[in-house]
Formats: sequence, C-alpha cells, structure tokens
Amino acid sequence: MQNENDKLETRTEASGLVDNLVSRETEKATENSFQQGDKVKWSKAKATSRGISFTTQNGRVLSLEGELVNVRYRGKIIQIHRAELRLESEPSELTDLVRKLAG
Repeated sequence: MQNENDKLETRTEASGLVDNLVSRETEKATENSFQQGDKVKWSKAKATSRGISFTTQNGRVLSLEGELVNVRYRGKIIQIHRAELRLESEPSELTDLVRKLAG
C-alpha cells in the first residue's frame, strides 16, 4: 500500500511540474504573431491503454480571428487557439518540455 501511495505522489508531483511548464510555454506562445501562409505546428495528447501518447501536428495558417487561428491540416480547415501554435521553425512544446525536465 505504501508503494502505491509513493507512486501516486510521484505522479502528482510530475503532473504539477508538467502543468507549470506548459502554462509558462503557453504564455510565451501568446506573444507569437502569425501571418497568413505561415507553417505552424502544435502538440496533441491522447490517452492510450498504457498511458499518454504525444504527437506533433503540422499545418498552414489560412486566417486569423482574434485568438483563434484557422489552419489547414490534412486537407481540412480547423480552428486552433493561438496559444497552442508555434512556428514550424521553433522547437516543439515536447522538445522544450524534455529539455527542461532533463535539466
């Protein structure tokens, strides 16, 4: 029982650390100004039977509507919040997260 509590505590601490890093990166991302035609990327998390899977997806900016950005992704037009996007030339959120966790 003690071992399970330790695991839960460790997961909770790690989750808090990840949330803190992601929120700081999100604040930084809101400073990004995108223009029509820019190539952008964003990260997506998906729950799996073994844990969480992270992927990076790429698209092209079609138009800007305040804090929402219309992006062409795999032939579809989707809306993504500006804070979730990064320019394709910048390191992804996942890369930044791993670098920060590594120290």
